[in-house]
Amino acid sequence: MFAANGSSARSQPYPVQARTDGECAPPLASLRVTPTSGGAPLTVTAESTVRHVVDPQETYTFDFGDGSPATANGANHTYTSAGTYTVTLTVRKKSSGAKATDTATVTVQPRFEATPGPTTVSPNSGTHPCPQEITLTATITANAAGSVEYQWVVNGGGTGQVTFSGPGTKTVTASSMKDAGPGKTWSSWEQLQIIGGATGARGYYSITCAGTAPAPAPETPGLMGPGGTGQG
Repeated sequence: MFAANGSSARSQPYPVQARTDGECAPPLASLRVTPTSGGAPLTVTAESTVRHVVDPQETYTFDFGDGSPATANGANHTYTSAGTYTVTLTVRKKSSGAKATDTATVTVQPRFEATPGPTTVSPNSGTHPCPQEITLTATITANAAGSVEYQWVVNGGGTGQVTFSGPGTKTVTASSMKDAGPGKTWSSWEQLQIIGGATGARGYYSITCAGTAPAPAPETPGLMGPGGTGQG
């Protein structure tokens, strides 16, 4: 065996220790973060995709961009507030102090919330031929992209779903047939409810059906029994 200067290893007072390329190479940083976007609260995993197994003295530090560091590879972190965050991986060699960094961007969207508006009913008063169709109208306002299911209560027009591609307001409608009978009035209310969530303000209505209510049937007099009591 020969030393680096070409002389015999036997002539050296100490044995020559061979060094591998991995030990001599500078640190490498390659960061992978999953997922990189989603609604709050969003939990992500950060990991280094490159490790020098021949150099256990390398240290790994993850900075999640919100003041929360971690040193374990494959660290999990949860973002609770909306925003754009830069995740930084720093790989440092203790032996030489050399370091390398890599970054990734995480976009956290607001927690999806949908708010129903008040319900309007048309027509909501007056006299109309019956059965009369009433139309229910309300709005749903969302703060971010997402889908929401809703239902109409009390006498309702069923259920539905609306999808938002981002913040905005959408109008939803439904219809219902009402019939109180000729000359009679149907009074009630309707409202829109987010299934599992908030309920909008009620919309009231009072509709009278056209026509004349039938006269009550005349009473049939009972038969007088011997004691003067009525017999049905």
